[in-house]
Amino acid sequence: LFCGALTEYNGILNLIDAMNYLQDTDIILDIYGGGYLENCVIEASKKNKKIRYHGKISNQEVMQKQREAWLLVNPRIVDDPITQVTFPSKTFEYLLSGTPVLSTRLNGYGKEYEDNMYWIEDLSAPALANTISDIRNIEVSEYQNMGERAKNMIMSKKLWTKQCNKIYKFLKGEE
Repeated sequence: LFCGALTEYNGILNLIDAMNYLQDTDIILDIYGGGYLENCVIEASKKNKKIRYHGKISNQEVMQKQREAWLLVNPRIVDDPITQVTFPSKTFEYLLSGTPVLSTRLNGYGKEYEDNMYWIEDLSAPALANTISDIRNIEVSEYQNMGERAKNMIMSKKLWTKQCNKIYKFLKGEE
């Protein structure tokens, strides 16, 4: 599942291309969101039955879809100027779902993310397809543990109350 802005820097075009290499699998790509690449996504879904475009839905609905999915994908282009200075808020939503996440290694991801996500090392369509396929073949218990660990990390370190407390201690000179 991919949800978010349908923009080039979010890597949606690479993800769509990767689906062409996954034709002989049970893997389906569900896409939620909108943006200037919406027509490209619609056209891709017409050409490839493994790509399903659902458009924009409410945040509550998309969070439910994230919990129901088997993998959430964040294929952001790492060297894009926008990516270099932003942190995708969907990372928190993705990780809080308890569903395992596959992502590129973004500048804003600290060490605590390292063991809590699967990583895209090569965004080329064939390599991305192979990575998705490899994750699909991981033992179910190991795979489910990844999602649960990620959810627990976010709840213990990244909630608003935790972040505000860190800022407060920083301002007081305690950190």
